[in-house]
Amino acid sequence: IEAENAPFSQLPLADVSRLVIALEEQATQAHSPFAFGDVFHFDGQPAVSAFLASANHLRDAGSLLDWIPELIHPAIRFDGIDDGQRATLNIYVDDSAGGFTNQPTLIETIAAVVSRLIRIIAPGSDVFSRLQLAHPARRGPADYEQYFGCPVEFGGKANRFILNSHALDNILPGSLPPAHAQAEQTIRLKLVGDGMAPP
Repeated sequence: IEAENAPFSQLPLADVSRLVIALEEQATQAHSPFAFGDVFHFDGQPAVSAFLASANHLRDAGSLLDWIPELIHPAIRFDGIDDGQRATLNIYVDDSAGGFTNQPTLIETIAAVVSRLIRIIAPGSDVFSRLQLAHPARRGPADYEQYFGCPVEFGGKANRFILNSHALDNILPGSLPPAHAQAEQTIRLKLVGDGMAPP
C-alpha cells in the first residue's frame, strides 16, 4: 500500500480498496468484512465513541453519518429518506472513475461497521428491515442474514439498509443528553472543524 503511514482518511481510494481486499485474502476463518465490523471502533476519537454511547435515540446518533467523510474517508458517505414508516440509509463510495463505487469487499465492510455500531448502541433493536447490495452474494445468503439480522437482497441498483422508522425514536439504554451534547461540540470543534455548537 502506498503511503502506508498516512492516516486512513488520506489514503487514495485505490489503496483503501486494495487494503480491504488484502485483509480478505488473508482471512482464514470469518468473512473478513464481518470480522472487521466486529472489531471496528473509532480509535483515537473518544468523543465519537461518547457521542454514540450517550445518544438519546438513533436519530440523535445519525448526525455521525454526516461527518464520516471527515472522520473516516472523504469518499465514503451516506444519505437517506424517511417517510415515517420506512427509512433508507444509502451507502455511497464516491469515485469519479467508477472503479470502486460498488467494490463488494469495501461495501460489505462499510455495511458491517454500520450494523455493528447500531447493535452496540441499540441492542435488540428491530431497526433493520432488510439490506440491499448491488453485487451478487459472495457466500451463502444465510451467512449475511445471520450477521446483519435481517433479509439481505443481492444484485440490486443500490447499496442500502431499509430501516423500520419507528425504531429510530426508541430511547437508547445509554441515553445521556448532556454528555451527548458535549461530545457533539467536541467533534464539531476538534474533529470536523465546523465550529458550530450543538443546537
